[in-house]
Amino acid sequence: MDIKIIQALLQQPESTSLEFKRNIDLRNERSRAKFIKEVLSLANMHLDISYLIIGVDDKTKDIIGFEGYTEIDIQNFVRDWCLPPLDFDFHNVSYLDKELGVMEIFGDNQFHHIKRAIRYTDTDGKSKEVRENALFIRRGSRVDEATLEEIIVFAQQKNTDLPEIISKLDEISEVNEEIDRKSRFRDFGAEARDESSREIMETIFVSGLSGVILGILWKQDAYWLPSVAVPVTYFSIITTSIMRITRFGVRHTIAAGLLIGIVLSLWLTYGGLPQSC
Repeated sequence: MDIKIIQALLQQPESTSLEFKRNIDLRNERSRAKFIKEVLSLANMHLDISYLIIGVDDKTKDIIGFEGYTEIDIQNFVRDWCLPPLDFDFHNVSYLDKELGVMEIFGDNQFHHIKRAIRYTDTDGKSKEVRENALFIRRGSRVDEATLEEIIVFAQQKNTDLPEIISKLDEISEVNEEIDRKSRFRDFGAEARDESSREIMETIFVSGLSGVILGILWKQDAYWLPSVAVPVTYFSIITTSIMRITRFGVRHTIAAGLLIGIVLSLWLTYGGLPQSC
């Protein structure tokens, strides 16, 4: 890389296309998070070339030096953390008897985001997180997560057909919502029919069970038997619900219990079972 480019960059302040870093430690979660945010923010400004120079104090511009990582290390790290892949070059450059890491990031009109979340402890001791799929941009020299409005503005600047695309997406979304509403309506009707059938079958089952219990207790002179029809019915409902044979709700239980109990009471009073039972 041309030393004159580095010299010129060192005369400039940090901006939307330029970032200075003292050092990076890719084994440290906080350092990794800050580095990947800075790389993504430069890539998402969609400029022809942006620069990240490692080994320079961002305030004093003192040359600190950079060592420990090669081009392959940086390429592998960025590939593992950024989507879609970034187009960049990384150079280890000798400058004033020290090594600098110079990253040239080439604009590609794509929005790049972090592949997975990074959790770390900040200098104030508080736990922080860079969330999965976060997309970062630069506001001057500051790195911030982009808002939806900013993403749309950036995209419109690069794609004049975007309003038409968004309009088509809205139309597709409305059609899908209408289909979903109709589908839910049909499903609700089917569920209502299924629920009604289930309640009828459960009522018949409990009626039969209650009748069997009362039939076992029946005696020709048992004047008290009709009065226990309702309690026996509720006993049947509670027992079958506990055993998960039926799923009677509160209102269903009250209505079914009274109905079945009254029918059985009338039957026992005016009809009854044969003597042989």
